[in-house]
Amino acid sequence: MLQSRKNSHLIQVQAEGKALKLFDRAVDGLDVEAICCDFTEVAQQATQQLITAGHHQIAYVTSMELDRPYRALSDFGLTPVAQRVEGMMKAFSEAGLPFDPALVQANACDEVYITRIVDALWQRPQPPTALIASDSVVAMWLLREITRRGLRIPQDVSFVMYDNFPGVRWLRHR
Repeated sequence: MLQSRKNSHLIQVQAEGKALKLFDRAVDGLDVEAICCDFTEVAQQATQQLITAGHHQIAYVTSMELDRPYRALSDFGLTPVAQRVEGMMKAFSEAGLPFDPALVQANACDEVYITRIVDALWQRPQPPTALIASDSVVAMWLLREITRRGLRIPQDVSFVMYDNFPGVRWLRHR
């Protein structure tokens, strides 16, 4: 049986005999129907566009929780995050460029963690020239943090986000 504190609520629902279907993710070891989309191709296309624009240091920031720094796709299980990272890896491979797993940052759960992540990314010898946010909440916090640092989009850093949030209509591409 699946052993994970992050999925204990799902295990409990299933153990109680209640109906359970998952949307937008599957859980390894949990035998229930999952209704999912595959985000690999769109992530590959987005990353290819960034690479074509000259970006080789592309960071992906997600709120998914990991107990250690990201190392492999299996760290993210059967999730859209794993598919997006896989798409990035494919784009780098097709371009003949190395993919740096250290640019995949997890645990972006709030503004404090986002600040730590951005600090760490910008202390690298080669900071990212592009950021990809896993969702609109992470995007909002990332935008706030890079703006606080005086960085401008797209002049200083390119920015891609998945999902949507109402504030997007106020952003202008220049």
